[in-house]
Amino acid sequence: MSPLISIIVPVYNTAPYLRRCLDSLCNQSYSNLEIICINDGSIELAEALLKKSKRRWFTITQNINRGVSAARNIGMEQSSGEYLFFLDADDYIAEFCIERHVNAICRDSSEMVFANHVDLVDGCLVPSIRVKDKDYYSDNPILELGRWRLTSMVWNILLRKDLYRRVAMPFKEGIRGEDAPWIFSHIIRAKKISLITDVTYYYRRWNGAYTCSLKKNESYVSDWYYCILHCTKETLNLSIWKHRYFRSWYARNILDFFFALLLSQCKPAYKYEILRTFFPKSESHT
Repeated sequence: MSPLISIIVPVYNTAPYLRRCLDSLCNQSYSNLEIICINDGSIELAEALLKKSKRRWFTITQNINRGVSAARNIGMEQSSGEYLFFLDADDYIAEFCIERHVNAICRDSSEMVFANHVDLVDGCLVPSIRVKDKDYYSDNPILELGRWRLTSMVWNILLRKDLYRRVAMPFKEGIRGEDAPWIFSHIIRAKKISLITDVTYYYRRWNGAYTCSLKKNESYVSDWYYCILHCTKETLNLSIWKHRYFRSWYARNILDFFFALLLSQCKPAYKYEILRTFFPKSESHT
């Protein structure tokens, strides 16, 4: 029997793009799915569009806008599916997206599936190809992470809900880049993952998007710093330093953070406090 797939769509301030997003869900070649829209603003439009489809769907209304992390957490807890898929309301997916993901996860008995995507930049399609040549699976997700084949975004990934329960980690509310620590913790605990060459997701980069509006101020750096600390703690807890590719991946991320910090708009004293945690002064002994 085809497994039920729960597709979680946070809906906020995306009315101009919501029709394309939900149409792409309603037109999926895979039939056994439920669409969960969590709103804090555009729910009436979402309901009007979904009522015209024959898909299983429901909406969840929040009294206040608590952000995308809270919306995803609520969606996961309310979902009934065996697998989870996240879709941002200003993006859309290919008609065969869910079918391709399900075929891979069932064929390989994996816990996560990663696929290629396309960036929509000023009306132009810019492919982002991480998986080349052929589909395959890996029972060493940490190795694949180190090779840069895996994304730090949660969209365009099919994930077994049992893995989410095993990790027992909700999205952290109130930070930018909430995807990175969440997906990192799931990747390093997955027993097997699948990677497919299909381009299944269309990621829209637009001026009003949350990630495009970020400025490298103290709030931005603080959130990134949280992600670095989270990954470091997870790494030490699971003793995965033995993987050469992972050490290289981790070092690149630390260097990226240092450059962002030094070029940021943060006050020099704040930069110094952050750097001091990485390079503490050795105490003198008498």
